[in-house]
Amino acid sequence: MTHIRPPVSELAFHLFTRPLHPELFTVNARRVIEFDGAWVEVCVLPTGHWITWRRGNAWASEVASDLAQPLPTSRALFQLKLHQQRTLKTNLPGGIRYESQWTVESLPAEIFAQTHDEIKRDGKARGLLHVFEADFWETPALAHLTVDGRPGLVIFTCFHTFPREQTVVKTLSLLEWRPQPKSPGR
Repeated sequence: MTHIRPPVSELAFHLFTRPLHPELFTVNARRVIEFDGAWVEVCVLPTGHWITWRRGNAWASEVASDLAQPLPTSRALFQLKLHQQRTLKTNLPGGIRYESQWTVESLPAEIFAQTHDEIKRDGKARGLLHVFEADFWETPALAHLTVDGRPGLVIFTCFHTFPREQTVVKTLSLLEWRPQPKSPGR
């Protein structure tokens, strides 16, 4: 079996203020959510995730993938190696505040197994869960993405497991904007 999950050391994190072309990606699982005037598409990739958010003319596209993923450079705000722990903050066009945090954590075998099982259990209960194919004797890699929102805020939480390295990559991103005012009688 071919293993499509890259080593964790080859992961990158990107943020764009534009939509990205779907033909750039192989998508394993996808979900679209709409609320408070915003449209969100979350996709599981073989090597990570791709999230696109749009509200009016404002766009944000977040990609966590391997360094070899061909991506455009125009309107790219961040193109960073995804390792250890980091927090990014920026203001996007249209008065949108963006913040992202990630952690890359290598765990002892027993703790990784427990964490992997918790992610799988949570993924079955809510959000978008993708279980990758694996050889019979291997633990399959997981991707679990959730989207939570309320007026003026959307939060994306993504967990990716890398069983061969006993590593969990977690990203937490938020987009915040001024909510639409409620009209009388609503």
